[in-house]
Amino acid sequence: MSPHTYRQVIPTRELKSYEHHLLKHLLSLDFPAVANLRKQVNLLHVNEECEDCSSIGFAIEHSKAEAAQVIKTVPVEAEGYDLDSIKIHFLLIVVDGFIDELEIFREDLLQVKKLPPVETLEILVLDE
Repeated sequence: MSPHTYRQVIPTRELKSYEHHLLKHLLSLDFPAVANLRKQVNLLHVNEECEDCSSIGFAIEHSKAEAAQVIKTVPVEAEGYDLDSIKIHFLLIVVDGFIDELEIFREDLLQVKKLPPVETLEILVLDE
């Protein structure tokens, strides 16, 4: 996790609509491990939220999901822009084959003003 302050979400919560849509969009392109990651999305619950950024951490029941054989810890990311045209990065972090975190940050590291519509994000596959 980044140097931001995270708080535990107890009990864990379901994904918000934007979060679910964002994860589906991040996994919309094909790469070797994407099928297992796509299956994991519906099993995720949020167990951590960043207090000063938009990042979230996930819990998943490993017994209900198959590990994805990713090459990189960040197999895919997306980029978009905040209201003031500063680039925002959306990194999908996978640990031991399971979706662990969605890290969201501005290039200038200031707090995100408004998350852009998911459809406007450019996806970059890094796990090829």
